Amino acid sequence: MAKSYVALQLLANPRAMPQDYQRKINYFDGTGTYKAQQHTKKMTDYFENYEIDDDDVRMKIFVQSLTGEVRTWFRALGAHTITDQIFGTVV
Repeated sequence: MAKSYVALQLLANPRAMPQDYQRKINYFDGTGTYKAQQHTKKMTDYFENYEIDDDDVRMKIFVQSLTGEVRTWFRALGAHTITDQIFGTVV
């Protein structure tokens, strides 16, 4: 009996990053008068404006928005050490 093969069909990545997000986000390095609270508000607005609902994608983009010492500090945080003040969950 001859073997038959079908083409491999991969599922679309449901957590794909939006195109050109790097050009559309504000960056935060902790210097100047732009505060962390302002940055998180701008990022939340960005997520809502571009309808980015997936938490994993939001977190990946948020990390990309941090630069300099702020990014170094953030990436050094341990897993599950950030508490969501609104919902009381750990991310």
